[in-house]
Amino acid sequence: MLPGTYIYEHPDEFALHHTSGQPGWNGDWSQYHIHHNDRHWWGTEDQFAQVQQGYEQLAAMVDELWPERHHVPTPAPAV
Repeated sequence: MLPGTYIYEHPDEFALHHTSGQPGWNGDWSQYHIHHNDRHWWGTEDQFAQVQQGYEQLAAMVDELWPERHHVPTPAPAV
């Protein structure tokens, strides 16, 4: 969701919460990160839980398939 888009400009139609055009806006743009965000700025509690569960399943699959993705290689010694 980005300011200026149809979705952002019509928050009630898409069950968005806490947008800059709604009462209570606190100026914190970080609250719009879709993952790792407990502000719950969109949808119902059930919808939020369903997407969160899907994200966790996807993250677990990626961790299983590519366990080395967070591994930082040790630089080779200078010769």
